[in-house]
Amino acid sequence: MANDHNWWTRRIGRRRLLGVVGAGALLISCGGGEPNTQATAISTRPPGTPQPATPLPEPATLIAAAKAEGKLTLYPQLDASIAQAVQTAFQKEYPGIALELVLAPPAPPVTFLADLDKGTARADVVLFNDASLKAAIDRNALAKYVPLNTEWIASDLKEKDGLFIESVPAILSVAYNTTVAPKEQAPKTVKEVVDTRWKGKLGLPDPRANADIVDNLLALEKAYGEAFVRQLASQQIRFFDSATSARDALESGEIAIIPLNSIAGVQARKVAGKQVDWVRTSDASYFSTFKFMGIAATAPHPNAAKLFEDWFLSPAGMQAQADAGSIPLKPGVKLADPDQSTEGKKLVRVLPASDADRKGFLEKYKEFFA
Repeated sequence: MANDHNWWTRRIGRRRLLGVVGAGALLISCGGGEPNTQATAISTRPPGTPQPATPLPEPATLIAAAKAEGKLTLYPQLDASIAQAVQTAFQKEYPGIALELVLAPPAPPVTFLADLDKGTARADVVLFNDASLKAAIDRNALAKYVPLNTEWIASDLKEKDGLFIESVPAILSVAYNTTVAPKEQAPKTVKEVVDTRWKGKLGLPDPRANADIVDNLLALEKAYGEAFVRQLASQQIRFFDSATSARDALESGEIAIIPLNSIAGVQARKVAGKQVDWVRTSDASYFSTFKFMGIAATAPHPNAAKLFEDWFLSPAGMQAQADAGSIPLKPGVKLADPDQSTEGKKLVRVLPASDADRKGFLEKYKEFFA
C-alpha cells in the first residue's frame, strides 16, 4: 500500500474517531487537515452499544486449545509496569499459560516490524500506536479475529473483519520529575516547555527512530506554529530510543521534563511511588492518540492469542490496566486517578503522517539534532 496521509481518515472516519471517549470530551482534529487553530471542536458521542447484560462466556474449546499451547508472546505498546501488571493478572486468571513480554528498546511494535522484515517475528499479540499499526497492515502482518463482548467499543475503532481493535487511548501531556521540577515550577501547558529555564533539561524519544514522535511534533507545529517548534528544537533536547527509556530518565532525574508523553505511562510510575507526575493543563487541552491491538498473522500460539485478546478487553483485563495507571474506556472501570478521566478535556487528535511528511519534518528542523 502506498504511503498516504489520508489512509487513516479513510479507514476510520475523522469526525467519529474519538467516538469512544464519551460525551464529556471535545475533539479537535490535528493532522492531515487544517491546523488546530482553525479546527472546530465537536462533541463526541457515547461509546458503542451497551454491553449485553449477560456477556458471552469464553468457549471451553478455546481455553483448552490455549492451555495446550501453553504460552504466548506479547509485544506491548505500554509502560513496562502496566505490561507487567497485565502479565500477572492474565497468568492468575489462566494458570498454565505463560505470558512472555517483549519490552526491550526500541518500542515493541517497532521491534515487531523489524523482526517481521528479518523473518524472525515471534509475536502472538501486538499493541500498536497509529503509525506502527498502519505499517503492520501495509505488510499484511495481522490475522483476523473479533474478540468476544466488545460491543462497547465504537465501530469506528475496530476493523469489522477483526484485523485490529482499539485497546486504550493515549492522552498526552507534559511529564515532569517532581524533585527536579516541583509542581509549582513545572510548565502548566505544552507551550511553556520552551521557557529557557528548561534548556538542556528536556527529553524525548528519538523522532528518527519513532515515527509517532514525528507525528506528535507535526501536531505541535500545526497547533502552535513553526516558531514554537524551532524554539523547542533549540532547547538542547536529549533523545532516547523509546518512550520507556525517556520515562526511565525522567524517573531518575536525568531529565526534568518530557514535553509530550502518555499520561498513563507516567501515572503508572506515580502509582508505583516514583517521583514523577503529569501536568493537568491550565487550558484543559491534551493531545491524544489511540493504541490498537492485533494478532500476528504468523502467531505461533494463535489460540492463546485469541484468549488473551478476549481477556485484555474484558472487565478483569481493563481493570488490571487501570489499577496500574492506564486509561481504559470500558464502562464501569475505575481509574487510578480521577484526573485521568476524559471528562471535560479538549482532546487534540494526532493522526499519522505520511512517510514523506515525516521525512520533510526531520529535514526542516535539523537543529533538533545539532
